[in-house]
Amino acid sequence: MAEQKKIRDEFNNAPIKTLDTLKSELAELQSAVLSVSSGSRKQSVQTAHLNEEALKLERTFAMVQKTSDLAYDSVQNSPALTQYFNKCITSFGDRVQRYKQEVQAIEELLSSRARASLTPKELAEVLRKLDEQFIALAAQLYTAKEDVNVRIFYSVIIFYLA
Repeated sequence: MAEQKKIRDEFNNAPIKTLDTLKSELAELQSAVLSVSSGSRKQSVQTAHLNEEALKLERTFAMVQKTSDLAYDSVQNSPALTQYFNKCITSFGDRVQRYKQEVQAIEELLSSRARASLTPKELAEVLRKLDEQFIALAAQLYTAKEDVNVRIFYSVIIFYLA
């Protein structure tokens, strides 16, 4: 008790200016501690997020690697899939040949006509038809390509799940 009374007397007898200085220093220290702890929390949260992201990337990479290996194996071991691709390629090749023949026929038609007899409007119409046919053929190629990609995707998934 005597010691507490002595400390209380010292505290009461201390100059007010010293107490104000101590209060301001204490407030500054509290602010600094809060700032450091806040920064530390932010860094730990960022570290945790980066660790999670790294784990996700590792898992994704492993899954992609497995999937690509399985896809390669399934394509190598699947005669039905190979036959389907060959059929698509042959079908597209046939369509390209037909288009080429049509272009040659139109070229022959144009060259057989007298150049003076073909008006700019007729020439523009012929070129427009050629363009439409080419775009239709390109659309068929794109559709076939997408169909092949979908079939590969589903065969890989089925193989992966089996």
